[in-house]
Amino acid sequence: RVEAAAMRLVGSPRFETVVLSAVFFSVVLLAADHQPDSVPGRWWGSAKLYLLWSAAVDIFNLFLNTFFICELVVKMVALGPRKVLSTGMGALDALVAVLAATEYPGLMDGIKCELTESEIDACLSGGGIKVMSLRMLRLRRLFRLGEAVLGGSDP
Repeated sequence: RVEAAAMRLVGSPRFETVVLSAVFFSVVLLAADHQPDSVPGRWWGSAKLYLLWSAAVDIFNLFLNTFFICELVVKMVALGPRKVLSTGMGALDALVAVLAATEYPGLMDGIKCELTESEIDACLSGGGIKVMSLRMLRLRRLFRLGEAVLGGSDP
């Protein structure tokens, strides 16, 4: 049965390790993202290299968004929406995953531009709140794991 398979997956320590690794990688990507006129942005030396870096970050973010949406679906199937959304962290994770899905069109447009343009200004989008900043909330999952390891409580 699908629910039983999802429950085995969600209950697996490997699943939690993979998810926490993805959370950590997401936070690293968030920290690595920068604007072209920032000090790290100027290190690239050319607009094309900066755009390639930016495309790589966007591609990884696209993959991670998809991964976290899949994680949410598997947990919903295994535990049911009510149980997943009944905890503060579960509801927050679900909100971040759903809002991140709204980033797909912008990420796809950005990747296309970054891979085809040679001028940075051609790919800069103006205004709007980036859902990417909400990913920082996933860092709380890593803190929760640290508390569990140090305090002996259940993560």
